[in-house]
Amino acid sequence: MLNRLSCSSWWYSNINKIRLQHVEQASRNLNLVNKHASCYSSNFAVENRNTQLKNSYDYLASSQIINEEGQSYSLLDIYNKSVANPFIRKAELMIRIRGFEEVAGQMGHAGEFYTITAPSKMHAVLSSGKPNPKFNDSTPKDVNE
Repeated sequence: MLNRLSCSSWWYSNINKIRLQHVEQASRNLNLVNKHASCYSSNFAVENRNTQLKNSYDYLASSQIINEEGQSYSLLDIYNKSVANPFIRKAELMIRIRGFEEVAGQMGHAGEFYTITAPSKMHAVLSSGKPNPKFNDSTPKDVNE
């Protein structure tokens, strides 16, 4: 813990994370995140994430890794062929879901998938786009907990 507290990059990443959470909460409070504006997160958060992805892509494209046999590979090629790639990760998840469904069927059970949402009081905006009078000022972290 002392090593973390004395590490400037640890402080930077944690303060930045908290800053982004507060900016996003302010966006929700200002009614900038809803079905009619930006559905799941603010435009700022989306742009920030796209910048992160572009920077990561540029880093991977410009970096090489060399194995013990002296063979050199682009980190981007490694990324594209691994579960770090979101398309491969999604495909793997779908295969696992299908496998669970098949195992359930073989055992005489039904495989089911549920999406659980937060109650109305935890949504700042109604589906009409108007502020929710029952909103209890929950953050996404509160809802998740």
